[in-house]
Amino acid sequence: MKVVLVAVALLMVFACVQQRAFADSSIVEVIGWVYEFDKNGNYEISESAEYVPSRHDNTYGTCSVQAKIADITEQDGVMSIGVKSRSVGLCYSYGNEGLYVIDEYGTWALADDNGKTVDGMKMDKIGKGAIIVQSSWDGWTWETEFTETDTFEKTPYRADPVFYADAEQFAGGCYYRIIVAYKEQNLTDEKQVLWFDIKDYDYRKKAEVYEFYLYDAGIEEEPQESTDKERSTMYLGSTLKADGPGYVGENGIDEKDPHYGWELGQFSISGFSASTEDDGTPVFIKNDGDQVTLSFRLAQDIDKLNGKDSLRIEADRQGTDTYFGIGETDFGRGALIVRKGDGEPSIYSGFLEANARKDTDMQILTLEEGDYEIALNYKVKEEKSSPGFFFVRPTTTTNEYYYTIFFHISVRGGECEIFPIETGSGKELANRSYTETGFTLDLTRSRYLDVNVKRVMITKDEDGWSSEILFDGPAQEGAVYSEEGFYTITAKNSYTGQETMTKIYVGTDAFIKAHVVTGRTIDDIEELVASGATINDDGTLDLTGIEVMKQAKARKRTTAIVLAIVAAVVLAAAAVVVYFIGNKKKRNSAEENPDDDFQVDDLSEEDLEEEKPDDDQTGES
Repeated sequence: MKVVLVAVALLMVFACVQQRAFADSSIVEVIGWVYEFDKNGNYEISESAEYVPSRHDNTYGTCSVQAKIADITEQDGVMSIGVKSRSVGLCYSYGNEGLYVIDEYGTWALADDNGKTVDGMKMDKIGKGAIIVQSSWDGWTWETEFTETDTFEKTPYRADPVFYADAEQFAGGCYYRIIVAYKEQNLTDEKQVLWFDIKDYDYRKKAEVYEFYLYDAGIEEEPQESTDKERSTMYLGSTLKADGPGYVGENGIDEKDPHYGWELGQFSISGFSASTEDDGTPVFIKNDGDQVTLSFRLAQDIDKLNGKDSLRIEADRQGTDTYFGIGETDFGRGALIVRKGDGEPSIYSGFLEANARKDTDMQILTLEEGDYEIALNYKVKEEKSSPGFFFVRPTTTTNEYYYTIFFHISVRGGECEIFPIETGSGKELANRSYTETGFTLDLTRSRYLDVNVKRVMITKDEDGWSSEILFDGPAQEGAVYSEEGFYTITAKNSYTGQETMTKIYVGTDAFIKAHVVTGRTIDDIEELVASGATINDDGTLDLTGIEVMKQAKARKRTTAIVLAIVAAVVLAAAAVVVYFIGNKKKRNSAEENPDDDFQVDDLSEEDLEEEKPDDDQTGES
């Protein structure tokens, strides 16, 4: 029997969603099983053999998968979905039509469940419904990834995914299961005993189970920024009961109040890059390209609130608001009031009738940097009928109630920029610049930054350069900084932690001007100037003089070397000339006086041998 139901369900899936899924490649609806248990049950899904395929008329909401869908087949009796997205949204979408009891015979509506068990899983009190997301590698052993109790009370309607499955988890294929468990009640009898209305109800518990298989069909990388933008939505505002006309008072709504258990609608903020809080006030960070938008989604038929013909939005023709200081004004059927900072409030009368559309996000405003107070004031008319009793005729009582949805928000820029403006010229000064006239700070464009100004005086004496801090404190709106000095302006964005620093010199000293503009130390600049550099009027350094000086020194060295060589050559030539002249004089003198200055040492050994008498000749003689 289960195989037949599976086949039927899959046929329904393909018949209902295949064209839509592949037409936009983004959303595919999942068909599941609906289990029913008695009022004392604990949603024993694993032990139950009775269930029916899910339909739009037997479930509280709709289960779907949100991703770039590549293929839909079948895996072990469940839907198999091939995706190309790195992050896949698992959705269970619903409205709030059945959130609270509608006292009409044959109508099932949510009831509060004090139980804490779903199919053996322990959790907090289930309350108005629980959503559980599980994963499994084999389809049998399940691991819980996400649990939310009292979910329909906390989030009266939902369109965004309840859980995101990441590619790392389903890369090799993974089973997922979404379980939605809730208790319902149905009015069966209504009677009056004396002055009391007695109502009897039937109760039942239901569990919707949606199982499917995800696998990687070729991930296509998407810019993270686009994913973040899609998720950057926050819902704001809660309903308060006012004391009466004027919409003052912050009263809670108890069980006796006709507004108990249902919400008129929901405000939301979207398009921001990040969010934080400041003393309980939501702060939305806006960067370049962001459009922070305020929207409202109407969840009720304003002529049949909470599904009851006896409740409707009534026009408030003489509306006033004490908090905003609004005198008698035709608010119509709901007045939206928006005030930015200390300005005058803007009033959108008849907002619920003229602007809002049921189950549709209505964009109201694009928000710039600033602090906002937002309120939606509306009057509810209740017509309550009392049955006759003996000789008392039936009567109809009309009551009017005043409610407001009110909240504060702030929008801040994510940038951290400083805007120094030169006095006189009005031009914006960049970091590491100078001015002789001084400057002011345009804090209107840096209103939400912590800006600090430090002034340092740099002077030179016989011991060299020295500095002294003359001022260090918060920047002042409209202050003119014209006294000579080296200014360091620091700005910090306390919401993002980003810091920037701007340095400006006020004065005429060429060395300090060059120090600010170039970032070099003053000692370094003095050495460069001594080496031939010059300081331009705009504080930049002209280093060509250093090269000219180097070339001049090189030429001097070359000339000295050449002169030294020439001198050496001249001296050597002179020595040679002197030497030859001296020898020539000696020869001439010897020829003229041969006996003069004759010495034995002047004769060689051969000459002595020639003049020595022969021994034989001596004997003979």
